Amino acid sequence: MLPASRIVVSRRPPDRVAPFEICEHKGIGHPDSLCDGVAEAVSRALCRAYIRAYGAVQHYNVDKALLVGGQSEPGFGGGRLIVPPRMIVCGRATALPDMEMDELVRGAARGYLTSALHCEPGLFAIESMVRSGSPNLQRVVPSDATPRANDTSFGTGFAPYTTLERFVLRAAEVLRSSAFRARFAAAGDDFKIMGARAGDEQRLTIAIAFVASAVGSASA
Repeated sequence: MLPASRIVVSRRPPDRVAPFEICEHKGIGHPDSLCDGVAEAVSRALCRAYIRAYGAVQHYNVDKALLVGGQSEPGFGGGRLIVPPRMIVCGRATALPDMEMDELVRGAARGYLTSALHCEPGLFAIESMVRSGSPNLQRVVPSDATPRANDTSFGTGFAPYTTLERFVLRAAEVLRSSAFRARFAAAGDDFKIMGARAGDEQRLTIAIAFVASAVGSASA
């Protein structure tokens, strides 16, 4: 019979064994990255609030976030925002006795967007859809005993990075660097890098959003 939990280690083959390899990296302003970052910020804020209120972390699940794209009229040298993007955070969480859950969620989300992006975070409309969890789920995290499992889960990891993965991550470091941004003021926070290797040949494809106010013309 298999144990309830276990760790299995498998030796990763060297780069030269695989004839073809692809990997992808999304920048901090990519919608997927923003959703992950906001959900993580809300999770940390909940843990801090639970420790203050109850002395221990209570049951919660706030791993779902949705970024609804807005609408704009971009133009050379500027533009205007017609409909703001909307960040929706949803999940289940044990109630807090000293503050509104929606207030905590919106504050944590706004704080993350402020720290992560170069644009004005007030442009985002933030909506909390975090609701109270069922009594059965709340009881799996008792305040006076070891928390019990209420689901099945698994995780995977790998090390070390391949040559292609290091290549992609290095490119991402360049795009985030102050030197790059000083030279290319039009570079936005939303970018995605796809790396591909066929044999010994490596290639990067980079998609990056432009900031309209920093692009004066098509030739620029």
